[in-house]
Amino acid sequence: MKSNLFKKIDDIKRKANLLLFKIDEAKKNKAQISKDDFEKAYNQIKEDDELIAENYKTINEQLMLIEELTHLKENIELAQYSDELIAVMDFDTYFDLTIKKEIDFNEDHPYYRDIKFIKKLIDNYVEVEEYEKCAELMKLV
Repeated sequence: MKSNLFKKIDDIKRKANLLLFKIDEAKKNKAQISKDDFEKAYNQIKEDDELIAENYKTINEQLMLIEELTHLKENIELAQYSDELIAVMDFDTYFDLTIKKEIDFNEDHPYYRDIKFIKKLIDNYVEVEEYEKCAELMKLV
């Protein structure tokens, strides 16, 4: 797709160069260019420039899409890796990471609705005197 765009750009450049060449030849030969011919050449060059600008814009959009797709691919791969890690971790590992605040205890937590896990968290927070956390957890029981 890029090569087609570049071919079109090159074709447009060649047309513009040909028109400019014709204009230069006419000047060199001191031939008079009619006002209509000059306006046609000028309009053609102007149209070519607009097409070139549009093509560059399209190429930049494509590059941005490629960058975004690459970023999404990396995120998907990271999410798959993360899911694999989560599958390997057990109850105690989750508990340790939760009390160390390395993972958040929220709706996304795999033991968020597990009463046994919540009670163990409450016992831990009572032991370390974090009563605000206990109050929050009591709402879930």
